[in-house]
Amino acid sequence: INAEYGGSKAWHPMDMFCTVPGRLSLLSGASKYTVTIGEVQRRLTYPESLNVSLLGGVLRRAKAKNGNHALRTQLEERAISIPTGRRKAASVSLFTSLLEGESAQLANDFNTLCEKFFPCRELAKAAYINDSHRYHIAQDQHVQRVMTTKQMISDMQELMEMNVVKNNEVMNTVGVTGHNAVPCPQLMTFELLTHGFGASALSAAFNVVQTYLDEMMKCMTQ
Repeated sequence: INAEYGGSKAWHPMDMFCTVPGRLSLLSGASKYTVTIGEVQRRLTYPESLNVSLLGGVLRRAKAKNGNHALRTQLEERAISIPTGRRKAASVSLFTSLLEGESAQLANDFNTLCEKFFPCRELAKAAYINDSHRYHIAQDQHVQRVMTTKQMISDMQELMEMNVVKNNEVMNTVGVTGHNAVPCPQLMTFELLTHGFGASALSAAFNVVQTYLDEMMKCMTQ
């Protein structure tokens, strides 16, 4: 691990590093998000391995006078060091600019919009009518197909939830990524690259599909 964690004071991963304005809010509703030491460490280690310049951009320090020097000093005060000349490990995406708090808010808003506005019932009715004309299969077979699909999605949801809970426990206690301590390191990598949005958004999408299939079942049993 290139970003070291130690020093004279025992900093905890949940200790506050700074607060940063969000990027996605309108000016009238701009929010500030707390960035913890653990979040900073996660940005400096695998899979992103940000350098000082990119971390400064994430923390909105890029335009500040002597921003990189001040940031290095703040990191050193918390016993976090970044080798000079480091190159980032992952490709920069729109998610790179997001903080974990803002990603969580984005995921929560996405879930709310899915629950309130996605037309599961209407799509299920349209699909049922369309399938009835296309496949000409017996109703009991159709019901079985839907039930099998629901179970497969449910199994994946349960597996993802177990892994995400374990990932969060590891990240909030040891601060660094701790890939070796989780059941599915690849899912943790995905979570770290999307800063918590990815699994939450997929969970919302799975819930939409489950509701759609429930509505499909209603159509078949009416």
